[in-house]
Amino acid sequence: MAPPERRARATEALRGVGDWLLLLPRGGALAIAIAWMSAIAWISSQPGDSEPGPWWRSVIWNGGHAPIFGLLGLWFALALPRRAGWPRLDLRGVLVVLACVGAYAAFDELHQSTTPLRDFSVLDVLTDLVGTACVLWIASYLADHRADDRGLARRVIAGVALCTLAAVCATFVGASFRELPWL
Repeated sequence: MAPPERRARATEALRGVGDWLLLLPRGGALAIAIAWMSAIAWISSQPGDSEPGPWWRSVIWNGGHAPIFGLLGLWFALALPRRAGWPRLDLRGVLVVLACVGAYAAFDELHQSTTPLRDFSVLDVLTDLVGTACVLWIASYLADHRADDRGLARRVIAGVALCTLAAVCATFVGASFRELPWL
């Protein structure tokens, strides 16, 4: 068994990153969220490919939604009221962040649908929300003083699996139901 001081290295490192990010005032976190949304809008305004690529490339592109919107959720979470120095990620706080990210994700998909060779996909919005929920789940865990590396690893692995599953669904369910272009 590892000595106690070595057991939670990753957990403590991520808590340290969290403590550093919490030096931002809540308004500063909101400003970063707005800048991040602008970057997402720029990415969404890039034309799509006229030739369909291999299935695995579509899974990767769809999978990119999860971390991009997961980070947006983190920026919104940092703008929440704080308790004991950490954002209040109780049910209300999580629902507020998910609502903000979901609303922006839907707006972004609508914006994207005006770009040549791009379309609106409700499954992409779902992937965005899965990524955000996983980031909030991990951040909430890190706020608990009992958090350890084993629990963190389980959550990261589960989060990656859930985000990958959402990307696979966005790729294959949408392709299977071409008569429903909004999927």
